[in-house]
Amino acid sequence: MTDSTDPGEASTARQNRDDLGRWRKGSTGLPSSCRHGSHGQRALESTLSALATESDWLEDLGEVGAAARELRDQLVQDQGGEGAVGETRRLLTEQVVRKWILIESGYRYLLGQGGGPIDKRRRQLRPLVIQLDRLDSSLSRDLQALGLERRPKPAPSLEEYIASRQAETEAAEETVDS
Repeated sequence: MTDSTDPGEASTARQNRDDLGRWRKGSTGLPSSCRHGSHGQRALESTLSALATESDWLEDLGEVGAAARELRDQLVQDQGGEGAVGETRRLLTEQVVRKWILIESGYRYLLGQGGGPIDKRRRQLRPLVIQLDRLDSSLSRDLQALGLERRPKPAPSLEEYIASRQAETEAAEETVDS
């Protein structure tokens, strides 16, 4: 019946049952090597592969994606440039961009409706207004976590500055000589 090559597995399965053949409480009846999915490795691998294939998800969004990409680039520049932004800040920036897209889309939908933000029949705000308010608050907290002040790009070291100035003067001299 079973193709078990380990004789200990069958005895373990028998030990996990009571006298009437029912599974004992807290026992899965499976050896530890057969408990698939208990570690979440497959879910993690599928998520990482999806992230790897969709490295720039904003390209698929058309005009909205272009505006969101511009917002992301501006946020990165406000934090001191691409080299100064760590992985945590990059993830937080992506989260801010996603929330911004949801908020903008929600407000455009809401204002494009004939009735506006108020449900006249019920004499109250539409549920979307409340959800957008929550998203606005969440976006505000995320922006505060990023930092509201602009950070300058890190200044080059003295050696880098001298090398860049020498390269500029050499390039200027070559153009004058030509």
